[in-house]
Amino acid sequence: MDTLIFTLNAVLPAFLIIALGALAGKTMPGLDPLPIARLGTSFTTPALILGTVAKAHISASLALHVAVAYLTFLLVLGAVSYLLARQQSRPRRSGLMVTTLFANTGNMGLSLSLFAYGNAGLERSVIIFVLSMLLMFTVGPALLTGGGHFGRRLLDTWKWPPVWAAVGGILLNVTHFQLPLFLDRVLTLLGSAAVPLMLMLLGIQVYRTWTWQLGSINWLSVALKSLLSPLLAASVGWLIGLRGLELAVLVLTGALPTAVNVFGVAVEAGGDHDDVGRTIFVTTLLSIFTIGATILLLHPT
Repeated sequence: MDTLIFTLNAVLPAFLIIALGALAGKTMPGLDPLPIARLGTSFTTPALILGTVAKAHISASLALHVAVAYLTFLLVLGAVSYLLARQQSRPRRSGLMVTTLFANTGNMGLSLSLFAYGNAGLERSVIIFVLSMLLMFTVGPALLTGGGHFGRRLLDTWKWPPVWAAVGGILLNVTHFQLPLFLDRVLTLLGSAAVPLMLMLLGIQVYRTWTWQLGSINWLSVALKSLLSPLLAASVGWLIGLRGLELAVLVLTGALPTAVNVFGVAVEAGGDHDDVGRTIFVTTLLSIFTIGATILLLHPT
């Protein structure tokens, strides 16, 4: 019973805030999510990352271990996705791969790791979030367009403030530099706004992409993302040697729904954004069960 209550306390707050975001999207039809997203990307999320990384009590070897496990998991998941979708047309195959590979490590990953595992979980989740963002905006467009200009996309990724926040946090951490108290409080206040802002934004975007017009490619994407992904994350993490909290965070990442940002990437790259949008909606809807089951099973008794 204690484990069930712990799971509900970790999962329900996030989904209730998402529901509030969906309510805002419904009752405020003129609400533009773009400026909200920009506020999060430029200010609150970088503050959360900078403050978290700067104060993180995690060794470089452990951080590297988590990073290697996450990248290995993505390689295995990508290979399985390609094999299962190899008979599909290139646009559909590419759309399936990006919706399977890139999870919502920002809006939901950071918040759920914090709710379920505290600051220690958040520290490990930030490592995965930064790697996921780098790959989403470089490998993602390359997959959707068939390659090309990869170097330029990699350079463009460094224009994103969260990336620089991660670099700044690492420098502060390794040098043990203490920020002045007033700056530390600014980071704390801004960072505390990041999680609810991202979750409400997710609710707005999910409400606006609501659709039940699903095809076979969507159901294959959903099966890969919602069922196979957490199982592969658990298997790869265990084989690589992750245990305890690190394994729990990796498996939680595997259980996350497709990132909402993938829709924007698909639009910009000229990919099959309709199928991508449908997959985002269904995986987000189902994630309350997959995430709940993951936290319930991995919570120490």
